[in-house]
Order: sequence, then C-alpha cells, then structure tokens
Amino acid sequence: MLTEHNNPYTISLKVWLIIILLGVLAPGVGLALPFKIINLTENHDQNFASHSFNSLGVVGAFQTTPNVQDDFVLIDKSGNITNLTQSQFSPGTVHSGSINDNGQAAILADGDVYFFDGTSLNNITNGSLAVNSLLGHTLNNSGHIGLSTGSQLFLYDGTAIVPIPTGDNFISIESPQLNNRGQIAFLGITAIPNRADMFLFTGTTILNLSNDPNLKITDVNGSPSINESGKVLFVANTTTSANNLFLFDGFTTVNLTTTLGLPAPQPFGAGPVALNNNDQIAFITNPSAGFNDLWFLENGQVFKITSQGQGMGGLYINDNTEIVFSANDTGGTDVFLAIPGETIVIDINPKQFPNRVNPKSRNIKVAIMSTDSFDATTVDAASVRFGASGLEASSKKSRLRDLNRDGLPDLLAWFDTRLTGLQCGDTQARLTGSTIDGHLFDGIDSIVTIGCRRR
Repeated sequence: MLTEHNNPYTISLKVWLIIILLGVLAPGVGLALPFKIINLTENHDQNFASHSFNSLGVVGAFQTTPNVQDDFVLIDKSGNITNLTQSQFSPGTVHSGSINDNGQAAILADGDVYFFDGTSLNNITNGSLAVNSLLGHTLNNSGHIGLSTGSQLFLYDGTAIVPIPTGDNFISIESPQLNNRGQIAFLGITAIPNRADMFLFTGTTILNLSNDPNLKITDVNGSPSINESGKVLFVANTTTSANNLFLFDGFTTVNLTTTLGLPAPQPFGAGPVALNNNDQIAFITNPSAGFNDLWFLENGQVFKITSQGQGMGGLYINDNTEIVFSANDTGGTDVFLAIPGETIVIDINPKQFPNRVNPKSRNIKVAIMSTDSFDATTVDAASVRFGASGLEASSKKSRLRDLNRDGLPDLLAWFDTRLTGLQCGDTQARLTGSTIDGHLFDGIDSIVTIGCRRR
C-alpha cells in the first residue's frame, strides 16, 4: 500500500559538478526540501492516471471504471474532482488530455481532439487528423495545442490547425510538448539515419538535441519535458549504458546521469521525467522488479522522495515544486501529490561562529529559530532529526528559550553527535521535522569539523 512518506533519503553530490554544467541548473536555487505524499483519489472507486499538471496545483487525469466508463477529469489539491467529459464518450474511447493555467483543456477522445474552453467541449479536428496523444504539456496558456500524427507535426493556434514544416525524413513524430513561447520538443524517428532522436522546434527551425557523437546516444526513449526557457529533459540510451538522463540547456546537451552520478531513470511510459521553470527535475527509477523510486534533483543534489510499488508514471512538476504522479495502490491506480516543506532558520551551537563540530563528541546543540513566518513553539519535538542528511539523529532533549532576545521563543535541541553521520571535512548539516499540525520543515547551517587527524 502506498502511504505518506515524510522522511526522504538524501544523497549529497559535489556542488562543484554544477559548475561543469555551464549553467544547466539555475544558480541560487535552495537545497532540496522534505516532501509529504498525499493520495488525491483514495476516496474514489475508479482508477486514475495523471496526464497533466498546472501551476495552480490542478491535475488533469484519466478516470476509468473498466468496461463501464472513461472520462477526463480535473483534480484539485483537496482531492475534489471535476468531470470535463461527463460520460459522453463510449468506454475505451477517452485516450488522454492536457490542461493549462486558464481552466482550459485539450482532450483526445473518440479519435478526435476536443478543446474545453472553460465551459464546453468543442471538436477541433472532426476526423481530419489521427492524433497520437495529448499527454503532458501539449496545451499552453495561449490555448495553442501541439499535435502529432504519424510523421507530421501540427500546431492548433486557437483558430486553425497549422502544419509545421519538418521535411520528409521523419518516419514517426511522437510526444510533442509545447511551452508558452510556442516551442515544441518531440521524439522523432528518422529514416536517415534510422534512429530515434530528441528534437526541438524553436518556432522557426528544428534542432536535433541528441545526434551529437560526443554524447554517444544510440536512441531516445519516452516523452520529453520542456520549460519556458526552451530547456528540454529526456531519457536516452548510450553506447556504454542504458537510460541516461539528458538536459538540453538552450545551448548544449549534457548527460546528467554520468556527470552527477544519478540512478538510471525509467525510460518508457507517460511522463517518466519532469522539468519546471526553476530547473528543478523529477524522475522515476525502477531499481528492482516491482518497485519504483521517485527522485528530485535540484542544484546538484539528488533527493529520493519515496519508494513505491510498480506502476509509477504520469510525472509532472510545477513551479511551486509540487510533484504529481500516478501509481498502483491497494485495489487500483491513484493520483498522488508530493508537497514540499518550509525552509526554516537553524543555528548550530548558538552564539558560536564558525560552528565548530567534533564528529566524535557526545553532544551538539541546534536551535530552531522563531521568525515572523515560523513559530518554533509549534514544532513536534519528536519528529525532529539532525545530521548529514537531516534524517539521522533524534533529539535527546529540547527546551524553549529566546536565544537571540527578539521576544520570540526558540527551540533548543540536543543531539548525540556520534549519531548524526557527520564526518571530518563536512561543511554543512541539516535538520528536518514537522509541526504539531503536520507541516514539514527543513533547515541547513554551515559547520567546521574539528578533532580530525590530518594524514
């Protein structure tokens, strides 16, 4: 059974590797936060699959009662469901859909593309195109839709369906993803050479993002993800290993898997990888038969959010660092939302700077500071963990004190340093926890290790 997972596991990566990426990941983005997993559809009998996700936290999803009825629905963060198709299509004929931030949707049903303008559904293809899929971000905020059919690429501009010139070398064009600038990332299979590559339509030209001999890519797998900067995230095989995560940063394509030492992403299925406008990345792995892991990558750190059973897919991340995915659960398939916690201020060994830490000592004090936006008196002391990743040691004791004399009570907690996982040479430590009412938080402070023998 898929349950809430409040204690993620973190693998720290060398920050200097990000410099090598030449700005691939946005500078100045904060460190990864703990996430809380919420099952949005657990109170409903139908099966659900996430197909799209917008910046408001609304999910566009496929809802099915097998052999009875299929629909395309909207699911908000409270689990409320709005049915856009209202059972007007026969079972098995509702295929996929995409939503934007303006309450609009594009839905592939009964062989045609329907545009929902916020009030009603309108058939915009009327049998003229055999569209492959509308999964992901195929609909942008201008009401434009990226479409593919066989070997052709099209754009619905709000009035008409316009063909995009791609030449005659494509055998197949799949999984178009459209941003608000009108750029389209898509998987294309070419006749010469006969291989699958990732392409970007810039609005005027088509770029091949993966056919660079230095990348050693043999073929591309699955759907891409594109953000408003025209950066494209995708999965591809290379001559040396399968399922590598690649990012086109607007200038060059980088293999994130080999550069950062990431686990191999799951290649196939809808939404295997996701990229937002903060250059934050989410991806799914399949470490063993019957299990999937969900990962979050930010500023050179990869962060495992949860480990679940098989069937994870439909992965999307918005600019609020909210992540949606679908996965098998007891009795069916549900849609889940991962919500990040709050960044708080902590002070290791208060009134001391630099914060000297002897990894072999018995005690270390860490203060959780109250601010105008965070009340340390609401902390659930039993939930607090501190250490190298923020998951290691629980506090031995804690008490409230106004440590900085600002009139606000702070929470001072004591930990056994030997249980924190801190080692000689570490430069920071992390604290995680939750408030009494379940809100997650996370804080980081710098340290200087002492008591370490030099070799």
